[in-house]
This record gives sequence, C-alpha cells and structure tokens, in this order.
Amino acid sequence: MKAAAQLLNQAIRSELNTGYDAVRLAKKAYKIYHEYCSELDSELDGIFLQIIAMEEGEEFEFSEVEIKAIADQLTH
Repeated sequence: MKAAAQLLNQAIRSELNTGYDAVRLAKKAYKIYHEYCSELDSELDGIFLQIIAMEEGEEFEFSEVEIKAIADQLTH
C-alpha cells in the first residue's frame, strides 16, 4: 500500500476509534494530501479530495459506514 493510502487509512481508523468527526478527519486528510499530492494516482487523489471536502458542510460528509468502506477500499 502506498504511504499516503496507508496514512489515510490509519487516520480514518483512528477517527472511527476515537469518535467520528468528519471535519477533524477532513483536516487530517488535508495534511496528508498536502505532503503526498504529487505522488497520488487519480483514484487516490479523488478519494482524498472527497474526504477533504467534508469540511465544507454536512452535505459533503460521509457517514461512519461510508468512511469505513473507504478505509477498507484503501487496504486492497
């Protein structure tokens, strides 16, 4: 698994274990994205951007079930 995907997966899992807050996760994802954006393929780039967008409002937020599915997708 690429480093960025692994870090995002860890951030999601940590967030789910400590009480899911979509905005907090979006901020964590942005930090990872900023560091690794030049290394991302288009699929992973899109995943990061969707998660980062959760900070823009509830209409962009993933549910806990949806975000867990994304984390599971990152491990494959």
